[in-house]
Amino acid sequence: FQNLLQFTRDNSPHIIYAVGLKAALLARLTKLFHPNLKVIHGIRTNLPERSMLAFKFFISERLLHGLTSGYITNSEIAKQRMIKMIGVSGSRITVIYNGLNSPPIRQKRHLSSDFKSEICIIANINKYKSHVEFLTVVELLRKHMPDIMITLVGRDDLAGQLQQEIAKRQLEPNFNILGYQKDPTPWIRNARICVLPTLTTEGTPTSILEAFSQGVPVVAYSIGGIPELVTNAVDGYLIEPGNFQQMSKTILHLLKNPELTAKLGAAGKRKIEEKFSLAATVKAHNNYWLQKTYQN
Repeated sequence: FQNLLQFTRDNSPHIIYAVGLKAALLARLTKLFHPNLKVIHGIRTNLPERSMLAFKFFISERLLHGLTSGYITNSEIAKQRMIKMIGVSGSRITVIYNGLNSPPIRQKRHLSSDFKSEICIIANINKYKSHVEFLTVVELLRKHMPDIMITLVGRDDLAGQLQQEIAKRQLEPNFNILGYQKDPTPWIRNARICVLPTLTTEGTPTSILEAFSQGVPVVAYSIGGIPELVTNAVDGYLIEPGNFQQMSKTILHLLKNPELTAKLGAAGKRKIEEKFSLAATVKAHNNYWLQKTYQN
């Protein structure tokens, strides 16, 4: 806090953009010493309902939203949650979607001589991402494709619980668990489809945009901000939450129809270029800063 105060004294910024609950708290406390400072709170996720994090967010914003000049969310669903939870006027909340560079799609290549992956999941392994529940889908898939391979990329926050459950269900030959990777692109590129198994809450996951950027279609449950990214049967498929049969049938349908998979992947690639490019996100933020700078 002292460092932020000193920075504000030395540099006299017009705006502080604070992402995250702690950062937003410190920024708004700073405003008490610099009344002309404008604080923008960035909301980068759709908080799990009835969670401790959502409760802390609710209390914080109820108390401090008067010190906040505006909010930026990265999904419409998060904006609507803010309006409902906090009672903030929708005019104070701006939606700016995540953006991504769209590099040329390189030819798929095996990462090693024996590597193959039909499915890639880019998500940290924790209770919110529903990896354990997805094992039921894998069991259904194995009845039709015994050798199906699923690659998991993401930090393990469950301390090996997922691996234990995989072993218990005798699914070890079907998984390639890589842990955190700074750049997941090679594994996305080498997959036929990407799956997001989250069952309860999501914002607008960057992993979906990463898949689209490589021309890989996405299958995910229709929750949170995911329908704002995935157009059903156009660049991926949206599944009824908790419908494991529908999820497994949809994945099988894609794996058995490579032409359809390629068509959906190409549509996702176009969507990145037309709607979710990094340049579009930067432009939207720049316009927002200019508006707030000269706004009384």
